[in-house]
Amino acid sequence: MTSVWLATEDALSEAVAERLLLETGQHLEIAGRLGGTGSGYLSKNLQKFIQMAHAFPVFLLTDLDRIECPPSLVASWCKGRSLPKGLVFRVAVRETEAWLMADRDGFSTLSGIPKSKLTHDAEGIQDPKETLLGLVRRYGRKDVKADLLPVDPSQTARRGMNYNDRLSAFVRDPDGWNPARAAQNADSLRRARERLAAFPFR
Repeated sequence: MTSVWLATEDALSEAVAERLLLETGQHLEIAGRLGGTGSGYLSKNLQKFIQMAHAFPVFLLTDLDRIECPPSLVASWCKGRSLPKGLVFRVAVRETEAWLMADRDGFSTLSGIPKSKLTHDAEGIQDPKETLLGLVRRYGRKDVKADLLPVDPSQTARRGMNYNDRLSAFVRDPDGWNPARAAQNADSLRRARERLAAFPFR
């Protein structure tokens, strides 16, 4: 069994990274989880991940956010440094939430949002998290609203306290999020799956 280190922005992207590794069908175990405090930590510690990747595989997953494109983000983080073969560096366009909504069937079942309200162009959404919350606010089931939306809309919190837990459970559920289905509507996810499938973990 091969040990893999994860470097992700938060609990939700960590769940997605784990699920994508599971989808490879290889005998992998998570050696450790790094990050969880946003993209700033990941970018500042890229050199650390590069060094680690010479000994163990490292899967780094971050959001594109407002950067123009994934190559621009990677170039800005690397600053001329080359990436070792042991480092899988993938970027979700524009946020991990887009990959979740790209599985229109699964996300509709989870949330109660009509499938017709979920776009085929998940990567064309400029603010996936805000779009997800807006759709839940308008169409979501009561229990989903309770988990994903803040109790008091006037509060500064954009999301509910159970946001990551509820969406992470959806990601980890074999009958919930379907990465293969989602990849049909999210090219960065398709490429991430292909890269992991071809990666020589052994």
